[in-house]
Amino acid sequence: MFFLKRSVSRLMLVLGVAAILSIQGVSALPPESQAQDAAPAAYTATELDAMIDGAIERERQVIRGVNERTPMVETYIQHMKADPVLGEVPASDEHFLGRVEFGRISRDNSYGSIGDIGRSGFFKHSASYIAELGRSLHLSSPGGGFIQVLFMDANGFDRQHYDFRFVRTDFLYATRTAVFDVSPVAGIHSAGRFRGRIWVETRNNYVVRFNGNFEGEGSGARENDHLDSWRTNTQGELWLPASVYVESGDRHGLKFKATTQMWGYSLKLPEPESDVTIAGAADESGDVSDLSPLAAQREWSRQAENSVVDRLFEAGLIDAPSEFDKTLEALANNILVYNNIFLPSPIRCRVLLTQPLESLSVGSTIIISKSLLNTTGVGNADGEQQMGNLNAILAFQIAHIILGHRLDVKYAFNDRLLYPDSQFSHIPMHHTDADNDAAARKAIQLLGAKELVGSQRYFGLYLQELQKNVRNLKALSQPLIGDGLVKSGSDPTFWLAALMDKAGKPEGSGAGQQDAGSLSGFLRSDAGSDQVFVVRGRNDPVLVAANAMPFEIVPVFIPLSYRSSDTPVGDHRERNYQVVRIFFATDRLPAKDAHQQVTFTGERSDRDGLTFGTAEVSIPRDHRMGALERPSILRLEFREDPESHVVLLNTTSLDGDSFQSELAKRLKNDPGQQALVFVHGYNVTFEEAARRLGQMTYDLGFAGAPILYSWPSKGSLLDYPSDEASVEWSSPHFMAFLRTLQANNNVKTIYIISHSMGNRLVASALATPEAGQPGSKVHEVIMAAPDIDAGVFQHLADPLRHSAEHITIYESSKDLALEMSHRFHQFSRLGDTDPKMHVFNNYECIEATSVSTGLINHSYVGDNVSILSDIFDIIRNGAPASQRFRLSQRTMDGLTYWAFKP
Repeated sequence: MFFLKRSVSRLMLVLGVAAILSIQGVSALPPESQAQDAAPAAYTATELDAMIDGAIERERQVIRGVNERTPMVETYIQHMKADPVLGEVPASDEHFLGRVEFGRISRDNSYGSIGDIGRSGFFKHSASYIAELGRSLHLSSPGGGFIQVLFMDANGFDRQHYDFRFVRTDFLYATRTAVFDVSPVAGIHSAGRFRGRIWVETRNNYVVRFNGNFEGEGSGARENDHLDSWRTNTQGELWLPASVYVESGDRHGLKFKATTQMWGYSLKLPEPESDVTIAGAADESGDVSDLSPLAAQREWSRQAENSVVDRLFEAGLIDAPSEFDKTLEALANNILVYNNIFLPSPIRCRVLLTQPLESLSVGSTIIISKSLLNTTGVGNADGEQQMGNLNAILAFQIAHIILGHRLDVKYAFNDRLLYPDSQFSHIPMHHTDADNDAAARKAIQLLGAKELVGSQRYFGLYLQELQKNVRNLKALSQPLIGDGLVKSGSDPTFWLAALMDKAGKPEGSGAGQQDAGSLSGFLRSDAGSDQVFVVRGRNDPVLVAANAMPFEIVPVFIPLSYRSSDTPVGDHRERNYQVVRIFFATDRLPAKDAHQQVTFTGERSDRDGLTFGTAEVSIPRDHRMGALERPSILRLEFREDPESHVVLLNTTSLDGDSFQSELAKRLKNDPGQQALVFVHGYNVTFEEAARRLGQMTYDLGFAGAPILYSWPSKGSLLDYPSDEASVEWSSPHFMAFLRTLQANNNVKTIYIISHSMGNRLVASALATPEAGQPGSKVHEVIMAAPDIDAGVFQHLADPLRHSAEHITIYESSKDLALEMSHRFHQFSRLGDTDPKMHVFNNYECIEATSVSTGLINHSYVGDNVSILSDIFDIIRNGAPASQRFRLSQRTMDGLTYWAFKP
């Protein structure tokens, strides 16, 4: 346990250093050209007709797919009232949660007017539950009530009843869709018919999103009602309903808004009258006869804990184990370490997939509701605010565990927990008031640890914000299963109210302040796997009070993507990242990591020549151009995850012939037969260099062969002299590599991007007479932040110029790394414009001072959107500086150079 504390402290120290050297991500949406399928310029009439016919048939498959399943259906409604400052705010709320057997509704009523029908089986109240939802959402027949939010028209979505008009092609993140306006055919009885817009994915023609409204009868038409319904690819090619946003209003303003979530499509319908056996709950006293009485009691409690957690999962109430659960567990165990407390069983964490703000502990398992995590998931610049909120939530349940407050194990044997009769009522698994009072006092004590005390105020601010809304949001505040934040419906004070005093007086919800978030935005659950994952969107500033929307329902937007064909529902989510394959040549010493994967150290190879191979790098689905995403404790990330970070997934060593063969296969798919060689700089490991090239390849949309040349940098700030010696030692190896690449008949054009000290390698190789011979395939050399003696380069500039068609040099006056190199060597560096720009005839020298990023401004070649876009114009368009709109022309000593426009 104390090792964990030291490790986290060391991680914080490393991240403090990394913050100085970090690659600062720039927010930018991925270009549409990087989406999974390329969009055609236009569709023919025949193609559009086929798409419409396909969507009609697929809609029938969606209805059948829903009928065959018994998913969880949760609806939360907020009735709104006018507010002179905030526009509209919640006045009251309603909450519904149940498992629904849609097939029974379909069989009994064909999705028509739904009454209280069906009185047998485990889901005998499915129809009445759905009918109640429809009435609360003001969705009544004709049209099927609540069913309208799931299907455009369950009984008549066809050409006989609807007209379709193509609008445009649209990308819902990585999913290309064709957008159609849909309206009832003129002259037919249109009451209950859908009018609005649909998005049809173009691979299999499923409707993945629809929004609009439903026609009413005469004066009953509800023109100000609106719904936005989304589906996700849950299994194979099937897309099923996942999330719906509904709002209703009139000329006076918004009346209510609601969100419906559906998940648990893999939940099984039990056989009628079947007996349910509780796994792990059988009498196993014979197996524990050698244990002490205390150990035997702990073992029995552990079995009961596992049984309850399994039941909650099988009931569809908690998430499948996920990476985020591990993040919570790490935070919980840190709280114990900071307080020098040892527990016999490690803390485990899961997420309750429902709306009410609550948490509970079952043995040593802490369960926190998704909405509680979402509304506390607000963050200041350093992430301390969100971490402080999570620490408070966890500390309350950790206190219950420390104090020995146990859940009544009878809930391990309650069949209603697994198979309720459709609608879930309150399941009393909460602690007593006395236990909660004691746990609150203990939690405050735990949060008094010196590592935690400074962040206590954040949860106090959160509770102050909730206090303003708690009387109007009784359904949200009332726990479904566990312990709420408020003491009871009649006593809206908070168990952890003592933290409110530590927060100070509330400052209001003015510009820039957000003490509590909306009900979505941090965590999202996957309808197919029931796992949760962190949404990594932009943190838009709160400019006015109305922007904050604490505890409010907000419209839905799901970044849609296709599920891998080999991913079964209920197993794992689809691979939410792309893989970039790169090639490498290195003279580092090879080694094997803990998983027996090939890796490379910072030592020089003990064999003559180079090691060749390929590597795969992950690019997360929500990657931002220029960012080199990696774990950050400030974002509650403690390990690499390819769905969130740029990760070196694997490396494969190849002999020289196999390397050339693989290179030829890659170039066969590139009409230009281009190779992009990247040479990294000082203080860079092999892994870091591979990640950087993978990110740049993806961001540049480079279709040729990306090749990393990695020389043996030790990857340490303190090893600058050693790296200088190694880059000189590597020079003949790089020259041999370049010679081999030039001789490869499959390579027509070579681009070289070199950074920092790596420019010494490139300059020395290309300044040789051999490199300047006619027939060189080197088209462009891009020298970024070159750590080369500017005086030495004066002698290299002319011979180097003859080795490539074009040479570009990026320089900056804000590059602190080069400033330190200047001080170390006592001579100016080529990439440092202090005291002046270094300009050479027939070179494109570009001042990048105005666009440098980070705190030391040294890695701008890969992490700045403007630089990447400029390189894109060089490589993809062959555009000279005079034609690149980001640059302005300048002169110095009669020579032309260029600068990025401010």
